[in-house]
Amino acid sequence: MSDLKVEFEGLGFTEVSTYLNSGNVVFSSETDNAKADIEKMLTAKFALEIPVYVIEMDELNDILLHSPEWWGSDDKEKCNLLDF
Repeated sequence: MSDLKVEFEGLGFTEVSTYLNSGNVVFSSETDNAKADIEKMLTAKFALEIPVYVIEMDELNDILLHSPEWWGSDDKEKCNLLDF
C-alpha cells in the first residue's frame, strides 16, 4: 500500500491515504480524469487491469448521510453479515 500511495502522489494527487490492505485510496485532486490516470498507472506500474471506481466527496457525503442508523455501531444484532 505504501507503493500505491507513492504512485498516487506521483500523479499529482494530494492528501493521499490508503485504507488497510484493501486497495482503497482516499485522495484530493483537481483533475477531471482521475479514473483514467489511475487505470493507466495501475497497468504501467503494477501490471494490473482492474476496475477503478472514483467517488467524489459530495457523493460520498450523500451516501453517509443516508446510511442506516446501525451503520458503524458495534451492535451485532442489528446487522451481522456473517450470519447467512
